[in-house]
Amino acid sequence: MSRRAGRVAALACLAAALPFAALAQGKLKLDAPKVEDLSTAADAFLSACTDEYNKKQDALESRWLKDTDGYEVDLQRGILRFNRKGKPKLVFDVEVAGSLSTTKHEWEWAWNNPNVVTSVAVPKEALTEAAEKYDLQYLVTGFVPAPEDIYAYYLSGIALKLRGALGIYVGEHEDLKIFMLLKNPRDERQ
Repeated sequence: MSRRAGRVAALACLAAALPFAALAQGKLKLDAPKVEDLSTAADAFLSACTDEYNKKQDALESRWLKDTDGYEVDLQRGILRFNRKGKPKLVFDVEVAGSLSTTKHEWEWAWNNPNVVTSVAVPKEALTEAAEKYDLQYLVTGFVPAPEDIYAYYLSGIALKLRGALGIYVGEHEDLKIFMLLKNPRDERQ
């Protein structure tokens, strides 16, 4: 699936504000969650995350990524570079929100993953306040079931809001989709 097609699919599902009430209550069974299990405050927060994700992804695509044609990432240093024809590379600082195993159908927060450099991972502490305030225990649970890929977009959208990033870019490696928050865009110096 192309980057744009994947983003469009994610936006369509996020716009429908998928209910995560079972996850919100710490019940990791995802069969037919009920929206009424969420508090009004949690529902408003998750709706705000969805709205912000949609707006930021549209802006990221139209302002920064529309003329890119490939990328390279250095997850040791937290740097993502996009190739652009006839222009210097576009560079972003990144924080890794987490990764989705497409074979295990499981999300792992970057703070829980020993293979992610601590300085590049979204810290657990950044998610803890929202987890406690809105009773969203899946924000502080290392592994979260993700029966569909869209769950990972949703979870990274929460991190996007909490970290104030410009948007999310998804890189792929073997069976993993790596969700990176983008910050500080700039042209690469020659």
